[in-house]
Amino acid sequence: MNKTLRQHPSVIVAVYLLGSLFSLLLFLKNAWVAEDAFIILRSVDQFLLGNGFRWNPHERVQVYTSPLWYLLIIASTAFCKTLYLNLIGLSLLLHAALLGAMARLIGNAWRWLAGVLLLTLSQAFFDFTASGLEYPLVYLLLGSFTLLYLRNRHMEDRRWLALTAGLALVTRHDLLFLLAPMLLHLAWLYRSLPGRREQLLTAAIFISPLALWTLFSLLYYGLPFPNTAYAKLGISGVSRLERLERGLIYLSISLKLDPLTPLLLLLAVMHGFGSGIRRLAVVSCSLLLAFAYITWIGADYMAGRFYAPLYLVAVMLLCSAPGPSPCQNPALAAAFAIAITFMLFHTIEMRPAMAAGLLAGLGLPIPTLPQLAVSLVALGSVLLVLGLWQVRSRMLLATVLALLLATNSQHNDSPWRSDYRDWGKVTDFDMWWNLDNVSRERYFIFHWTSLYAWLHRDLSRPFPDHPWCHEGIAQPDVALIAFAGMMPYCMGTAKIAVDVKALTDPLLPRLPKRADTRWLSGGVNRIVPDGYLESLQSGENRIRDPDLARYYDRLVLVTQGEPLWRADRLKAIAALNLGLYEPWLDAYRTRAARDAGAVVK
Repeated sequence: MNKTLRQHPSVIVAVYLLGSLFSLLLFLKNAWVAEDAFIILRSVDQFLLGNGFRWNPHERVQVYTSPLWYLLIIASTAFCKTLYLNLIGLSLLLHAALLGAMARLIGNAWRWLAGVLLLTLSQAFFDFTASGLEYPLVYLLLGSFTLLYLRNRHMEDRRWLALTAGLALVTRHDLLFLLAPMLLHLAWLYRSLPGRREQLLTAAIFISPLALWTLFSLLYYGLPFPNTAYAKLGISGVSRLERLERGLIYLSISLKLDPLTPLLLLLAVMHGFGSGIRRLAVVSCSLLLAFAYITWIGADYMAGRFYAPLYLVAVMLLCSAPGPSPCQNPALAAAFAIAITFMLFHTIEMRPAMAAGLLAGLGLPIPTLPQLAVSLVALGSVLLVLGLWQVRSRMLLATVLALLLATNSQHNDSPWRSDYRDWGKVTDFDMWWNLDNVSRERYFIFHWTSLYAWLHRDLSRPFPDHPWCHEGIAQPDVALIAFAGMMPYCMGTAKIAVDVKALTDPLLPRLPKRADTRWLSGGVNRIVPDGYLESLQSGENRIRDPDLARYYDRLVLVTQGEPLWRADRLKAIAALNLGLYEPWLDAYRTRAARDAGAVVK
């Protein structure tokens, strides 16, 4: 296609329309609701029944990690009362808004199309685009902020930059690590804004969303952060080495199942540092800092989930700010060679029959694994040498990469291929769902919660028609549960569910883990103290340990006390957050370690 034709208005319009249509249809094909999304849906149900921002009916606990997503779901009920459709509809609208923001801010139809296709090829990105979780909102705000930052109109865009960053932090607090280098750079630039008033206004736009929510959270819940932060990041007895090990395992699983995501992150980081452009290098710093944080905390139990926002930023960096080709930068050439070599190996490993047939058709022998490894290393070395010699083979390298991406799209796990009939097979459990305790969550849950399943549901049975939902219906009024999603959602809002991993309970995050359980990235079973379940059943404090009973009295005052602004409750909130009640917890932990063998920090 010649240059004139590529720039013809009708061709440009066709590129935008066809690219958007393809991405949106792929969205609908892969739409599902994750098990964790039912945690937030139960809290939405409580609000709609007039119980406030609760999860269990008797206490105020912020079980959702994304306040803004939670509020959007509640707002959507003004138009539709079916929460499942609200999740899918909101996600679809936000995904369309992301495509529109990319088109507006990238400004080049072909680079926009490359970005859209790269997003659809990543399992990590697309698994959570329509999952019922907050990621479509994260993508829109984070993508808009990154593109605004990269287009280098920082003074003109300052209010939009402040607003998108501020709203992103209310969507997920941990996005701070991905935004921090860019925010620091902007703060340095904005020191020269004319007039103190404009500086204060920009700062206020950025700070206000998170500050207002934090104040509300302190007053209403008694704590500034979501309960999941205390449950996952404050586990007694988990060493930093254990967390680092889990973080590296998380990376290894991503390389095994979805190599495009981590490899493109590598390319983007090298692209930014090798560009010689400050703002691109700052974005590379953002990606490295966020990756280090994810590894430091032990990552997650859902494969690719924590890498998905990083992948989005990497795509924005590569597609909106083109720099030198791999042939003009030795570091980028090395990264490019590594990426192509690894993806080619992954392609042959995942599709051995296709690779063998191709080789046989060409009259070539099928190599052994050592021969294959040597050949791929040789290929990578050749590509690296091409880059070091600065041979202008950009089109050749782009063609090789495009062919590998096209082959990657045909893997069974690719969003282009995965469908209702192939996913969720029990016989594939060990291979596809749980690899070293990192799960392909969509693969396992999709069968029951996909849009296809909802459209073909049996109206005489509950939805989702999953064993966990049926177990939830059969639970008593107060139940100790192992999974905090479907099961308690199907229990109904009048029953009390106590998640043994402490994600939804205000007391258990502050207690030691059980000695007979292993910590994993998704959480760990906590000690349930004697008398705690009886306390929930009776509404009276029946915890047997005297120190823990004193602590629980104060916690009940914070999470159940009415009215919210009563003086003794406000004093208890201050004391709780300042750690004044910690001696009682420490005394209990010491006895628990002695009596039950729990590990104490």
